[in-house]
Amino acid sequence: MEYYAIDCIGPFFLEPKGTVNWSKIPFFELERDIERNMNKVVRQFTTYLSRIRDIGYNTLTLDDLAHMVTFPFYDEQTKSKIEVYKEYYSRLIRMAKDAGMYVFINSDVMFNNPSIEQHTGGESKELHSLLKIAVKKVCNEYPIDGINLRIGESDGIDVKGDFHSTLTLRTAKEANVLLKELLLVVEEAEKELIFRTWTVGAYEIGDLIWNKRTFDKVFQGIRSDHLIVSMKYGDTDFFSNLELNPLFFHNPELRMMIELQTRRERDGFGTNPYFVGWDYFKYKEKLENMHNLVGLSVWCQTGGWSKYNDITFLKNSSPWNELNTIAALRIFKDHALPEQIIRQTMGKDMVAFLREYNSLYHRLIYSGGKPFYFRRSRVPPVVWMFWDNVTISPFIKAYYQVAFKSSPQIDEGEFLTLRTLGAQAGIEQIDFLTETLKLFYELRKVLARQTSEKSLIENIATYQERFSGFYTFTIDMNQKSTWLKKMILMLILRKQSAYRLIDKLFFVTLATPLFRLMAWKYRRDLPEFIDNKAMHLNLLLT
Repeated sequence: MEYYAIDCIGPFFLEPKGTVNWSKIPFFELERDIERNMNKVVRQFTTYLSRIRDIGYNTLTLDDLAHMVTFPFYDEQTKSKIEVYKEYYSRLIRMAKDAGMYVFINSDVMFNNPSIEQHTGGESKELHSLLKIAVKKVCNEYPIDGINLRIGESDGIDVKGDFHSTLTLRTAKEANVLLKELLLVVEEAEKELIFRTWTVGAYEIGDLIWNKRTFDKVFQGIRSDHLIVSMKYGDTDFFSNLELNPLFFHNPELRMMIELQTRRERDGFGTNPYFVGWDYFKYKEKLENMHNLVGLSVWCQTGGWSKYNDITFLKNSSPWNELNTIAALRIFKDHALPEQIIRQTMGKDMVAFLREYNSLYHRLIYSGGKPFYFRRSRVPPVVWMFWDNVTISPFIKAYYQVAFKSSPQIDEGEFLTLRTLGAQAGIEQIDFLTETLKLFYELRKVLARQTSEKSLIENIATYQERFSGFYTFTIDMNQKSTWLKKMILMLILRKQSAYRLIDKLFFVTLATPLFRLMAWKYRRDLPEFIDNKAMHLNLLLT
């Protein structure tokens, strides 16, 4: 492989407080004193660059295009700020290039603000024309190696600042047209274009992550040595217990890149000793003979909302995130074995502990369910825990009664074994780790109707008295209309990715207003973050 890429968002977080959106540079916070704060960013970038280069990464993915180019129709204040950013981005990129790194600039399709909205009239074609100009500008003005495009997800509701991205590609045909036009720009500049297939299910193109027909339409008639198609390893977000996405093998003429995450946003953000090596080694073995796999893209900081404010390789860095980031690279680049990486990085006693923890964690969090699909998206393997929010509502409980037949089978002695191995490995937080898994075990038994709900609520209160500060629990065990919720779920969910006739005729197209009404009616059943952090639910149901 040519590109061993890693995200570079971490150095832009200076003093993160409270719940933080780790998917977006906090430009609004930086601009409280832009010159002073960007100098701090440069210092953190220097440290970060040295660490990831020494590990063996050779490529940076750097946010973001919108803050690196300006247009005449911007207001003077925005122009002034971007001129400052341009100076500092030039410094950061030159530092990376001097260190022998490739640099790719990230962008959504499409970044937006009131000036852009007024100039383009909000028309997708006009917005895409502006994007082409912006790509040409950044390719000409900075010594970068290419552009990294996200087309299927926009900024969260909570993002503040001069730019907020919106989804402007709705069909595979629109994506195909834009892709061909952007390739002309990067080819002329002798750069590369990374096109990410990640989507959250919005619009017709929302099934690109798994649907080979949509995939074929997007890349129809495109043969370019300057294009790299980048995909997450599974057919949904960065969860465990996923098969390798078969689309990696669908078109051997396309250059491909695999996306991995090492600060696991769905698995504790680094508070948990969740080791990715065994999972990623299995993916690597399946990709062993894939001649068109040209890159690896690792997220060691990007993703999700959390109040756990570690910054990998910088402030409060998690040893588990660092281990994962080393392992992801060495498995794919050096063909190293997971156990070998653990021993060399953290000592031989850690191997047995991490194996035991992973075994328990996988069974407690992920086990027992079959894949389900709703409209254009794969239902995540776990729905009761998102980021640091644990939510049990009547709808979630109804889902587990439909999708899961029982709770995982855990011997109580396994928790004692975990404690013993943790003590041998010198794990200081072994009480927190063990008691968290025990609580999750009880929670799964409640979902399977195998133990008392009252007992769970009492144990959560006890747990939070001992270990406050990370997980937020929202528990509503109201049984009212559970049977109706189960009937709804059995109707709208399907057990295979392929669309049923009812999906084609109704659920994926005509039923959008009905699903939005249901989302409003059952909004209390949904995690709180949906209303004030992530993309608006109405957009996901478009």
